[in-house]
Amino acid sequence: MSSISLKNVSVAYSNRKALKSVNADFPAGSLSMIIGLNGSGKTTLLKTVAGLVDYDGNVLIGGRLVDDVQPNLRGVSYVPQNNALIPSLKVQWNIALGLIDRVRDSRAVEKRVEEVAQTLGIEHLLNRYPKELSGGEARRVAIARALAFDSDIILMDEPELSVDVQTWQIILNVVLKTRRGDKTAMLATHNFEDLMPYVDVLCLLHEGNALFVGSPANLETENLPSDVRVWLGSAIRVDDLECDEGDFCVVFLDGREIYAGPRENHVRGYRRVLVLPKHATVDQKGVLKGRVIRRIGYHVGHIITVVEINGQELVVTSRETLPDGATVGLSVEKAIPLGGVR
Repeated sequence: MSSISLKNVSVAYSNRKALKSVNADFPAGSLSMIIGLNGSGKTTLLKTVAGLVDYDGNVLIGGRLVDDVQPNLRGVSYVPQNNALIPSLKVQWNIALGLIDRVRDSRAVEKRVEEVAQTLGIEHLLNRYPKELSGGEARRVAIARALAFDSDIILMDEPELSVDVQTWQIILNVVLKTRRGDKTAMLATHNFEDLMPYVDVLCLLHEGNALFVGSPANLETENLPSDVRVWLGSAIRVDDLECDEGDFCVVFLDGREIYAGPRENHVRGYRRVLVLPKHATVDQKGVLKGRVIRRIGYHVGHIITVVEINGQELVVTSRETLPDGATVGLSVEKAIPLGGVR
C-alpha cells in the first residue's frame, strides 16, 4: 500500500489556474473521494497524481518524491472519464494492456484478465470490440484494465459516468472491495451520496482550492462559500443515529425522528450527518421547526435558504422566498452518516 501527498501543488491551463497551492494527504490503504462542481479541479488533481499534467509543487507516493518519475513508473492505475479504450483491440486485450510488458507468462495474463472480468461481470464481453459495447459496459472494461494492472494506487475519474443503477452498484461494490483490500483508492465523483459513509478522506475542491481535506466526520459547512452550500448542504450534529447491522437507520434531531430509511452496512454510534438541500424542504407540516436566517441562492429551480435549528444551520429548499426571522416547518427526506464504515 502507498500513501499520496500533495505539497503546494498548482496547475495552470493557459491563463486559468486549475489547482491553487493544494496541500492534501491520503493515507496508505484509504478510500478518498474528491468532490466539487464541474471545473473545480477534480480531474486535474487525479492527473497530477498520475503524472499526466505539468504542475508546480511536489507529489509524494509512499513517501517518495515522484515529480521526475514517468506515469508508467509511478505505480498508479488511472480510469479516465473517456475510458481510453483502443478501438482496434478486443476487450480482453484492452484489459491486458498494462500487463503485457510486466508479465511474460501469457497464461498468467489470461488468468488475470479472466479474474477481473468476472469481478465486474463482463466475462461475456471479452471477444467484443469497444464499438460493440454500451456506455456502462465500456466503463466496466476501463475499470477492469485498471484493476488488472494490480498497482498500489487506483484513481477513478467519475466512475458513475454512462452507467445505469445496476452497473453503478457493481462498480460501487468493486470500489469498496479495493478499500477492504490492499489498495489506496481515490475517486473524483458527483455521485457522492452512496460513497460518503465509507470514505476515509474527503477532498472538497472549489475553483481550484481545496476547501476541506480530512475525515468526513470533521466536515464543517457553515463557513463554506454560498455557491458550495447550495449543492452540498449541511453537516450537522444529531442527537442520535441508530443503524442496525442490516440496512435501516433512524436519525434523531432536536429530540425528534427526522429520517428513517435504508442505509446499507452501517453501525451504531454516528453523531454527524450530511443533509443535502434537495433532501431538506420547507414543509409547514414537518416535525422540525426552524428560524429563517437568510436566502443564499438558487439551485435547480429552487430557492436555497439557511434555517437555524437549536444553534445549527440547515440549508433547505423552498418554492418561495421566506422572510428572515420567520419560523417554518421542515421535512428531511434523507440524512447521510459522516464517517468511514469498513
